[in-house]
Amino acid sequence: MGVFVTAFGLLEEDGILCSLGSLICVAAGLLTTSILVGLWLGGTTLLDWLRR
Repeated sequence: MGVFVTAFGLLEEDGILCSLGSLICVAAGLLTTSILVGLWLGGTTLLDWLRR
């Protein structure tokens, strides 16, 4: 979605829309990273729990 908004901003030569698209991309990257870290930490905790 962020790439689409950024591309639309580039087509329309609108700096605010490009900035908004870049902000969406950064937010999506942070969300993805936090989900992956949560899965990694939760997975290791689950494996430790199953070993007991």
